[in-house]
Amino acid sequence: MNKTLFIAHRGGGAGVFENKRETIKQSLSKDYIDGVEVDIRLTKDGVIAIHHDRGVYINGKRVWIDSLLYSEIKHLGISTLYEVMQLANKYQKIINIDIKDESCTTALVDFLKRNKFQNKLYIDCFSLETLFLIEEAYPNGIYSLTHNPKDTYDFTRRFVVKILLLLTSIFFSRAIVYILRKKFQKVAVDGITIYSRFATKNFVKDLKTFGFLVFVYGVTKKSQIDQFTAWEVDGIKTERIDLFQKTS
Repeated sequence: MNKTLFIAHRGGGAGVFENKRETIKQSLSKDYIDGVEVDIRLTKDGVIAIHHDRGVYINGKRVWIDSLLYSEIKHLGISTLYEVMQLANKYQKIINIDIKDESCTTALVDFLKRNKFQNKLYIDCFSLETLFLIEEAYPNGIYSLTHNPKDTYDFTRRFVVKILLLLTSIFFSRAIVYILRKKFQKVAVDGITIYSRFATKNFVKDLKTFGFLVFVYGVTKKSQIDQFTAWEVDGIKTERIDLFQKTS
């Protein structure tokens, strides 16, 4: 039985603290945390910044990160992927990169080729094509398809739509992998990242039967952590990292 990874979702913070430099550092310093999950965006000058949403608020106005230089958002406590990599290497922890925008692909591939991670790198994306492109260039990572939509506001969609989108991704993914392997001989989807609300015991079992690693996010209660650990999911992600301490 493999150990379930305890991952600090969005760096281990919520609201104004999510994905922030100090939050990530504090999470990585905890001995009961295996690593951090961070969201990446690309700035106008090509810096891979750590931020969930596309927009940031500057002087009360919402501005797209991709229209700004990194120097214009650094004061907001927004870190870079390079800084997170250095911290993860220092604490010997894993990094789970969640790609929010496909425009990051080229910059991320270049970054991965130029830098060295001390521990295994986990990469999530809602786009199979993006995962395959990155994995072809950097085969050493663990690649997971996520049903998490690219837009934060998509979480307001009706429950049935979410289910259909997720199931479509799951049941067609193997066929797509087979087809694309004809073009990309070395690629494969390693895992599936799902929202805790959809992570039933049978669903997790079915995914693992397909040969997928299973990661669950959106966990807010210790009872959920105990449950998912008992089901032998491969990783649990939460902003409430104190819940991991109570479990360890």
